Amino acid sequence: MTLKKIILILLCGTAITSCAQNTKTTKNMNTADQDSITIHNVTDKMWQAKPNYNEQPMYLLRINQEYCTYE
Repeated sequence: MTLKKIILILLCGTAITSCAQNTKTTKNMNTADQDSITIHNVTDKMWQAKPNYNEQPMYLLRINQEYCTYE
């Protein structure tokens, strides 16, 4: 390949990629919900956002020594 062809291919590739659509969108994070979250009330906000179910089981952990092996 000659140097002219290589430069032409590079220029065409650059032109094609530079004309691509901008898919990046910016999000406005200054909503009322976001402004009210501080370091002091983060756990309260997480607790409020937690879904509530009719049944809320309690899980217990029992540790018995019958499964332990002594040498």
